[in-house]
Amino acid sequence: MLSGDDRLKILKNFNLNIIFAFQRATIIRELWDSFIDLYNNIHNKSNTTGNQFHQKARQWLKLILTKSQDNINSSGFVRGLYRPMDITPYIYILVYHVPEFIEYIRILDFQDFLVVV
Repeated sequence: MLSGDDRLKILKNFNLNIIFAFQRATIIRELWDSFIDLYNNIHNKSNTTGNQFHQKARQWLKLILTKSQDNINSSGFVRGLYRPMDITPYIYILVYHVPEFIEYIRILDFQDFLVVV
């Protein structure tokens, strides 16, 4: 079973082109890279403010909700990623509540807390 660091290595280094068409692999890679960036902002005691984190998280959510483009039967069809109904409470908390916690930690100067999250 993979641990946290091993999972991150796979997220960073897995060649998605092996199993997906180039365009789809590119979108999924962007999604994973954006998540890794959010993860690092939480764990690396960065100087990211809650508002900056919220903006990055909203961009990530927008990417998650990429809609399909064109008609499914056309040659230009590009499959989307996820639907709004696929958004879990965890994603909602990451986008809308973690930024609040980051601000509380910054205001109260509990920098060591970020390592635990």
